[in-house]
Amino acid sequence: MGRKFLWNNSIIKKVTLCETYGEWEADQLCIDSRKIKKGDIFISIKGQNVDGHDYIQQAFDGGAHAAIVEYIPRNIDKSVKENLILVASSIKALNDLALFNRKRTNAKIIAITGSIGKTSTKEALHKALSAIGDAYCNPGNYNNNLGLPISLASMPLDAEYGIFELGMNHSGEIAQLTKILKPDIAIITNIAAVHLENFDSIIDIAKAKAEIFLGLPPEQGIVLLNGDNKFCNLLIDEAKSLSIRSIYTFGHSNTNNSFFTNHERNVDHTCVTAFVMGQVVNYKIKAYGEHQIINSLVALSTVKLLGLDIEKALKGIENFTNIKGRGKVTQITFDGKAIILIDDSYNASPNSVKAALNSLQYIDTSQAKRKLAILADMYELGANEIEMHKNLLADIQNSNIDQVITVGNLMKHLFEGLPDNLRLFHFNSYEEVIKNISNIILNKDCILIKGSSGTKIHKLVNYLEKQK
Repeated sequence: MGRKFLWNNSIIKKVTLCETYGEWEADQLCIDSRKIKKGDIFISIKGQNVDGHDYIQQAFDGGAHAAIVEYIPRNIDKSVKENLILVASSIKALNDLALFNRKRTNAKIIAITGSIGKTSTKEALHKALSAIGDAYCNPGNYNNNLGLPISLASMPLDAEYGIFELGMNHSGEIAQLTKILKPDIAIITNIAAVHLENFDSIIDIAKAKAEIFLGLPPEQGIVLLNGDNKFCNLLIDEAKSLSIRSIYTFGHSNTNNSFFTNHERNVDHTCVTAFVMGQVVNYKIKAYGEHQIINSLVALSTVKLLGLDIEKALKGIENFTNIKGRGKVTQITFDGKAIILIDDSYNASPNSVKAALNSLQYIDTSQAKRKLAILADMYELGANEIEMHKNLLADIQNSNIDQVITVGNLMKHLFEGLPDNLRLFHFNSYEEVIKNISNIILNKDCILIKGSSGTKIHKLVNYLEKQK
């Protein structure tokens, strides 16, 4: 038998009430014509700056089997017109497909949100569940009003577990996403000062994250929270107000349902002893840092709450490691110099910078002669953003960083407060760092790179990795 495709023209016509012109079969959905894979459905979305309809032909040239469109452009080849799906709204059609795929799946669905730790927790849980059955998770940062429905509509029919990260910038976003996803388990990793410029207080952030509970079935839904976070009780109250009773916690404290009691970092892995939902477990992960241990603990707690074989999950989670942009450690050669590069460039907040600095103690830097931190601006912190940058000084002084390079207008306030022994250079942009980095890096340096994604500090990482 041939493989079963996820979508075909008749199913989509039934779901979206669209006009279709031919017969075809397709799999995953994609909105970026540059990332099209053979068998995909391209979704043409008209945005403020870019109109996806201009790239329909490029999508078909890249292997798309069909395209969702709001109108038929003049430059389309006649050969692909039969594979167009004409709808009134591409975004509504996308949501309709996501809702339909959710309705027809038998997979257990887990939703993860939080100010920090979402993606790493997702990756840990995916490793654990993949050792038990067919597990699917949304790729990369496909966690917003477009990414989440694309991911859900692309989940294979044979998936047994679906793991989805939900992100937000404003109140109401998670409410929309969770009502589409309808999770069986909702996880909130942490509440912190992230996207604070769009909220009046961190309490409002906590309430916005609590919107994830709106998609849970009241009687059967399960909630897993960070019991050490000061907003945990608020979140518990929000869950209980929706008649959710199955509420569990994780963290450092032994008052939680899950907590770790011991950990030790070896050359390439961390050994952990933990108490997971009433069971003592010993396991290994390749990831380093206490925040990653907590992320692995969340994953194993979820396995227990699903009633699955935790021994199998322990085998899977051994492969959990720090990923690109979130603490990945590599040994590279740059300009003839051997360096240890710690790539934590995906994003930044006061809490995540502190975690990155603290985690240095778990990395084998015995061969390093100097430890540098290259810190770029933290964005979306609201009215107190300058103070939050200045306040990183204590965390730096408590770490084993030798010197600091700062990047951006906000980090300049931290730079000016650094003592002379820690202060190295300040630059206005990542481009300036790239121009000068050859004269700064020494042989056997260990370099941590951290900053908000809007600073594009990840381009410095890419530059270092490519220069041999």
